[in-house]
Amino acid sequence: MSAPKSRSAGAAAAVLALLVIASAAAAPAQAAPRPGRTCPKAGVTVTTPRGELVCTKVRGRLVWRPVREQPAPAAALASLPVPATAPLGVVGSTMGAGRSVVAFGYDTGPRGEGAIGTGTRNPQPTFFAPLGTPVLAPVTGVVTRVERLYSGDYTIWMAASPDAADVWETEHVIGVRVAPGDTVVAGQVIAAVSDYDSRNTPGVGLVELGLLRTGSPPRHLCPFTDIAAGRRTAITAELTTLFAADAARGLPTEGMSPIGCVGTDPIAG
Repeated sequence: MSAPKSRSAGAAAAVLALLVIASAAAAPAQAAPRPGRTCPKAGVTVTTPRGELVCTKVRGRLVWRPVREQPAPAAALASLPVPATAPLGVVGSTMGAGRSVVAFGYDTGPRGEGAIGTGTRNPQPTFFAPLGTPVLAPVTGVVTRVERLYSGDYTIWMAASPDAADVWETEHVIGVRVAPGDTVVAGQVIAAVSDYDSRNTPGVGLVELGLLRTGSPPRHLCPFTDIAAGRRTAITAELTTLFAADAARGLPTEGMSPIGCVGTDPIAG
């Protein structure tokens, strides 16, 4: 009596095995992880022949993206955004109480009235110069963005590489001479100072120099903490001359360290 049961059990096992094989064959094959392909769960990482990937939510989709061991380094500052002598003797707007250069972190006061102690910090050093003054690329790298602003003028973003976390910005410019994807060399003419505030400062234009760390939220950094080694002495001397000229007009900027920055704490926005 035991032999038929054994044969029956063996037949059932064989049928089950066939069903498992058929089910596996019918299931869709999981596509090999590649950048841009759909992935199962945010934060999951895999190692592929081309490097490590991480599952990341991008525009509502979970997709594989490369994991970078180190973020692409920021390009080092190698030029002021205008010729070094251009701001000398220029009377800027009320945001800096008439200064020709308004430092990073300077307290501009409510609505840029130059008041002290209100806690409104300037996120990007502002350079005032005669209309027509050329704007220079502050770094050597690639143009990542050219965008029209609320003020009717433009901003130009530059970085060491298209995927760099830190980008350099010349904000409020006109006569733009570059486009996204162009390579630039520090000191190259890329635009001219903006005229959007010249109604308040006749004959005077401006440009803001920004170092932006992208993220959520983005943060503005002091742009004078990382100056290219071969340009550090010259740029420090140029800034010293500009701030000394303002101080001689009774407009000192106190507490700068390094020169051009009133503190180095990042400013959100």
